[in-house]
This record gives sequence, structure tokens and C-alpha cells, in this order.
Amino acid sequence: GRMGREVVGFRLDARYDHWLLDEFQDTSPGEWTGLVSLLDEAAARDDGSVFVVGDRKQAIYGWRGGDVRLFDEVGRRFGGDGQLEVRTMPRSWRSCPAVLELVNRVCGNREMIRGLFGDGLAGRWPWEEHSSARPGLTGEARVEVVPKGGKEDRLVGLLEQLGIGQRELTCGVLVRTNKQVRELAAL
Repeated sequence: GRMGREVVGFRLDARYDHWLLDEFQDTSPGEWTGLVSLLDEAAARDDGSVFVVGDRKQAIYGWRGGDVRLFDEVGRRFGGDGQLEVRTMPRSWRSCPAVLELVNRVCGNREMIRGLFGDGLAGRWPWEEHSSARPGLTGEARVEVVPKGGKEDRLVGLLEQLGIGQRELTCGVLVRTNKQVRELAAL
């Protein structure tokens, strides 16, 4: 109940003046509600801090309550008196130029986002071009929409073409459901 939350909040507040919330794009409103009073306290202190890290494009936990609109809440809550400093990281040390070129084409296309998700999201979608800090890093990025019949054959063919299983590579295949993951893993 409320008393239990207050006791936990008091004990945490007494111990932590600095908060780092990573992968913030996957935070749910319930999780935010549980932390916000502690964050308010830390942000109000001269010797306290709140550090929020996340990427709206990587929000994949909406099915369990993750809500990227909480970034807007952070801005409203901590941005009013200039205490909020926003820094972006458009330069990636992880991804090769080919992957970032695809990210830029898809996520930087505001008209496509508007067509798929409506004016509301398109108007709130902050964007800047991404670049690789490792321009010599090789790789490939591809999007293929495969018709229902023969998708497994096409996927296996693409993986063989890339050399998966013969060379030391990493590869990601995105699908919509857990059932599809099980089906494809069985190939």
C-alpha cells in the first residue's frame, strides 16, 4: 500500500543522490510513477543528479507497458528552469555505415512516419542524421518484405548468401511474434 511505498521511498531517498536511468524508452508509466518522487528529490538537491539515457527508435517493449512519451514527461518535469540538458548521440561507435544509412532512410523519413503513424507521432518525432564513428566497418542492412508462401526459403537463401554458418558473423532477423521466432529457429 501507500505506507509501504513511502517507507521504500524514504530508505532509497536516504541513500541515493544520483540516479541513472538507462534504456529509458522501455520505461512504463507504473515504473515512472514509482521513481518520480525520488528523482524530483535528487534533481532538487545541489549535490544530486538525474541522468536519463534512451533512444525512442529502440522502443520495443510497448507490449509490456514501455512508453516513449515519458521522454516528453522528463522534459516537462525537469526542463522548465534550465536544469535539463539534452544531448544527442548521432555518431555511433556500434553500427557500420550501411546500418546507419538504412536507419536514416527509414527513421528520418517524416512523411513515411506520418503516413504510418499519423500527425501526432510525426510531430513529436525528434530526428537527426546518424553517422558511424567507424567508417571502415563493413556490414549490410536490408529490409525485405516476403510474401507468406516461401518466406522460410527466402530467409535461408539470404543467410546462406551472407555466409552465416561459414564465416564469423552476427546477424539479426526481426519478426513480429514469438511463434515466428520458434518457427525460424527450427530451420
